[in-house]
Amino acid sequence: MKKIAFIPIRSGSKGIKDKNIKEFNGKPLCYWTIRSSSESKSIDEVYVSTDSKKIIDIVESFQLPKVKTFLRSKKTSSDTSSTESAMLEFIEKMNFDKESIFILIQATSPFTKSEDIDDGIRKISKGSSV
Repeated sequence: MKKIAFIPIRSGSKGIKDKNIKEFNGKPLCYWTIRSSSESKSIDEVYVSTDSKKIIDIVESFQLPKVKTFLRSKKTSSDTSSTESAMLEFIEKMNFDKESIFILIQATSPFTKSEDIDDGIRKISKGSSV
């Protein structure tokens, strides 16, 4: 059973322009969540879904194992698009096994640790509430 982390990173932002790639503690804000997902012992693949070539270049420059990028459509990248629409677009295009576990992780949560991700997946796998 494959465990897939999905991190949506849109280039536009209503509040702070390019907030996901603004520097936070010496690295782009999104780096911290992407790194934790990549370091998770439970995650098999990490996909960053974005509408920006600049963000793709930044994410690929991290050279983190397990991390891949996915260029999402304009339809799922507008201010009015939901995160769920981006998730559904990704799932439909990637055609994953129905047994896969799909985990949404927000790029704006830089304090999420790989241990937090592993613990959450362990609880879900055991049927416990998180």
